[in-house]
Amino acid sequence: MIKFFRRIRYDLMEKNKTGKPAWPVGRYLKYAIGEIILVVIGILIAIQINNWNEQRKSNLKTTVFLKSLKNDLKSDFIQMDSIYGFRKQRENVFESLTHEIESYSEGNKRRIDSLYSETQGLYQTFFPTVGAYNGALNSGTFEELNNEELKESIRNLYERYYKRLSYNGELLDERVEKISWERINFFDKGKSTIFDLAAIQSGKLMGQTEYLRRTNTIYIQLLSKIKNQIKQVVNLIEKELKEE
Repeated sequence: MIKFFRRIRYDLMEKNKTGKPAWPVGRYLKYAIGEIILVVIGILIAIQINNWNEQRKSNLKTTVFLKSLKNDLKSDFIQMDSIYGFRKQRENVFESLTHEIESYSEGNKRRIDSLYSETQGLYQTFFPTVGAYNGALNSGTFEELNNEELKESIRNLYERYYKRLSYNGELLDERVEKISWERINFFDKGKSTIFDLAAIQSGKLMGQTEYLRRTNTIYIQLLSKIKNQIKQVVNLIEKELKEE
């Protein structure tokens, strides 16, 4: 690029289009100034080209990150939706069990046994996929996002909502495990039957059922809220990718 401008200057000088100074020193001074201007122009052009290349690389990294994050979030949504469905079904079991315990009689004992057995299975909890997000944080790619709304939405989802859901999931797992030990005193898991009727009559079974139902309801509410948050973040990501 500098050679191009220099060639033009030489051609102009040869055609006497650069002007004729009153003394020889002026000609050399004018030539030197022209050389300096050419060098400055060349440096500015080189800087601009470098900035374009760096921006292109940055844009490529953020695009790869957003696509990977979108895939992670879609996977999370599928997992969360499955857990949501499972817990909604479990909620119905709790409600039915509560009703049966309230109207307890010898005639509905088998029904209570059946419903209580359903509440004693494994409880599904959600754990997010954090590969793309953590990778972007560690590499600095996350901070290179120019869309502040998108950046804040992603940060809130992972640092606030996901952490809260994971905490409640761990808490619920601990409570279920604790209750699993307590049931040994009145419930035969192998036969799926409550062998100590005092657990029903004393209200112990009702208290345990209500305890699990409340924690399950809280978890369902969190799942529903965070599913909506995932949808919002995915929509923002898709919008950002279209505009690139």
